[in-house]
Amino acid sequence: MNFPLPAVAAALGALTAGCPSLPVTGWSVDSRSVQPGDVFFAIRGPHHDGHQFVADVFRRGAVASVVDRPVEAAGTLLQTQDSLEALQTLAAWARERWGGRL
Repeated sequence: MNFPLPAVAAALGALTAGCPSLPVTGWSVDSRSVQPGDVFFAIRGPHHDGHQFVADVFRRGAVASVVDRPVEAAGTLLQTQDSLEALQTLAAWARERWGGRL
């Protein structure tokens, strides 16, 4: 998988102005597993809020983070209404473009 970040942002309905044209090579909801080129989805769970780890994922090489509330971090933030819903939207969008069989 390799999508340009502005296309990913547009698929999520996030603002794309000033969005760098970096390749997105994966995504993650676990800050510990983020690899360079990933988009991190800040999901709120029963024990942790992914928004707490946004700054860390940029240090790990994430090209962007999908958030549903403001956070302080030096990196590209894709603001959405709901990070979990955005993850589901992006999964469906990527699946349509993949074209493979399950």
